[in-house]
Amino acid sequence: MEIPDLDKAKLEALEEFVISCTVPFAGRKGKNRGVIGTGTLFSAAGSYFIITADHVANFIREGKEMTIPSSRDGGLSLTLGHGTVYGINDDETDLDLAIVQLEDDELIQTLRDGWNFVGPNNVSSVDEDSEFFYVAGYPNTFASQHNADLNTGLVTIIASRYNGEVSNFEIEINEEVHLLLNHHKTGRFVDGTEVPSPKLHVISGASVWSLRYESGSSDLWVPSKALKIVAVQNSYSPGTYIRATKWLAVARVLKEADDEAFVEAGKVLLGESV
Repeated sequence: MEIPDLDKAKLEALEEFVISCTVPFAGRKGKNRGVIGTGTLFSAAGSYFIITADHVANFIREGKEMTIPSSRDGGLSLTLGHGTVYGINDDETDLDLAIVQLEDDELIQTLRDGWNFVGPNNVSSVDEDSEFFYVAGYPNTFASQHNADLNTGLVTIIASRYNGEVSNFEIEINEEVHLLLNHHKTGRFVDGTEVPSPKLHVISGASVWSLRYESGSSDLWVPSKALKIVAVQNSYSPGTYIRATKWLAVARVLKEADDEAFVEAGKVLLGESV
């Protein structure tokens, strides 16, 4: 399936919106700092969270220092402090997702000032009619360290569903909970230039957004309407697939963390029956 040919202004608007809530996690290995994952800032019912992959959140469980920039423009590195990590223990299905509940009021306010927390109205279940998806995260390929500063770069991908053979994959694939997308060997810059697709190492935890694209529509086009978060990325095979866990599973974790936040998100995902 051919990827939609959005004009430069729309592509830039999509990136501007997504980067406002998508944060890079940095960690330390010896004397060097590097990117270890990606997360999405999310708020509901007065509580604040970072949604990410479980294997990324393990750094917090293990007591290792994990930081994020104070704003989308960089700035001071903020330690996550005493956030509580929630995940799903499921021996039968590899969900690989986690929620970090932020509990430091000063940290929350700093993040609110420098970033954007999305909410329940920005999430959705996966519509079976959805054809295109938008993935954005911070790979090691785009990161560099200058003295004490760690510079990160966002990579964005528009992808379609993967419909190939999965029986030979080394990872768990369960269509009920996983969303599988194509990872093409080549991609395009905003100006249309075709290039080899970048390696996606450590974008784990990045949100996968459903991209509503209607060619020729007269409706007012805004990124917050065109994009809805539907899954959390946690694995990929270069040039083959991107795997993510659907947001309905995220809602299960949210229920454990904060019942009121779950109800707010659940009403959007499942309707008023929650």
